[in-house]
Amino acid sequence: MRIVYLNYEKGWRGGERQTLLMAHGMAERGHRVSVMVRAGQPLSQRLDPGKVRIIAARNRLHLLYYILRYRRYFDIWHAQTANTLTMLTVLRSFFKGTLAFTRRTAFPLFAPQQRFKWLSKWLTHRKWSRVQAFAAVSQAAARAPESLGFSPTVIPSAVDYVEVDQNRLQPIRALIPENARVLGTCAALTREKDPLTLIQAVHRLHQSYPDMVFLHFGADGAVGGEARQEVSRLGLENVFKFMGFNPHIEDVYRLLDVFVLTSRKEALGSSLLDAFIYEVPAVATEAGGIPDLVTEDRGWLCPIGDAQAIADACEWVLRNPQLAQEKVQTAYRWVREEHGVEQMLDRYEQFYGKS
Repeated sequence: MRIVYLNYEKGWRGGERQTLLMAHGMAERGHRVSVMVRAGQPLSQRLDPGKVRIIAARNRLHLLYYILRYRRYFDIWHAQTANTLTMLTVLRSFFKGTLAFTRRTAFPLFAPQQRFKWLSKWLTHRKWSRVQAFAAVSQAAARAPESLGFSPTVIPSAVDYVEVDQNRLQPIRALIPENARVLGTCAALTREKDPLTLIQAVHRLHQSYPDMVFLHFGADGAVGGEARQEVSRLGLENVFKFMGFNPHIEDVYRLLDVFVLTSRKEALGSSLLDAFIYEVPAVATEAGGIPDLVTEDRGWLCPIGDAQAIADACEWVLRNPQLAQEKVQTAYRWVREEHGVEQMLDRYEQFYGKS
């Protein structure tokens, strides 16, 4: 098959990693793969030109040009993001091949107080009705399409084990006091990731573990200012450290005693898959698709927005490291069996074949 993946996002998050794994994996299986990306961004830099054709667009007009240029070439046009899907549906009559889409979010279709909901619903239905191969990364991500009468195929994200680079870890290790307990997360500073509840939980846990350090990795966002103010207000400047975006986030899991995710909305939570494969105890909220990953025998699940429950779960892990390892090993075995790259590729090959 001749497949093109479209991902025009900035930065490096779960969707970009999945695009990379799919593109390289399908190429290794003998398919002719191209990837349309935003020029100069991490995805364009990490793709291997020896495996795939990299079509790097400088702007949206340039991306439009490439879509029209290759309109008759590809068998599968796979939009990896909502914005590329919108562009493809607008241009659907101009190109041949199957239009595929993977929904990676669990956001509702509209806000409760949104005006003209009927119009939003109609436009979304019209866009999704042009998709011939519809996938979702979890049942949570599939709910909105199902509410409009669609039946996405659930294909979970994959995680690939990456060997640690100790040289990249040295500058981070230098920030951590000797013998400190180290907790961390990987999440943007956005409302749906709920960093304010996370900071409250760290504040409570710090009362029992004054030598602890919390490393917050992730891009800045709409609540970044509020989060920094809250850290300052609670006197946690030497405890809660904003580490920013890290292009090699896989390395830092090796530093953590506990991984924490406090999302209010989450389609899957691929950072939890990393915690599993790098054998880090995982504490998370029961948002969206997270309960599909963090079950009673694989981690610690807490109510959304409950700082005390999150702090209590983290404290239990720190006080009972040997017992915690039972869940860690169960999670490790499960993620290797259910979220391997080869399993994901098998599912997508079958998915394309049915379209």
